[in-house]
Amino acid sequence: MDLIALLELDGPANVRLLTAEGLPATPSAPVVRVHAAARTPVAAESTLCGLSTRGMQPGSQHPVTSGDPWWPPRWHRHTCPICDTAVTGLADGNPHTGSPDLDTASTTADTRDDDAARAPSA
Repeated sequence: MDLIALLELDGPANVRLLTAEGLPATPSAPVVRVHAAARTPVAAESTLCGLSTRGMQPGSQHPVTSGDPWWPPRWHRHTCPICDTAVTGLADGNPHTGSPDLDTASTTADTRDDDAARAPSA
């Protein structure tokens, strides 16, 4: 299966600027997670961990070759552990069939929303 790495950005995707290389140009828009999705003519509708690809940006346009990591090297600290497990399973011939662990796949945006909901009101 051909894969594409997709960047989940912190914030709405409609306010992002890209460099000529297609990378995020706004340092205030950090990458939250890097997800894997099947590459057809375009990215699949959901990542291997089950999240919607809507609003995610391609992290790399180069095809993954055998032995190479599926994620762009500069984002190696942000890889989704569920997508990584699924990709490893695909490479080993044992596709991941479990449901996504939503606690692990949560984003910092989700955490901020939870913190805001718990904050005492003034």
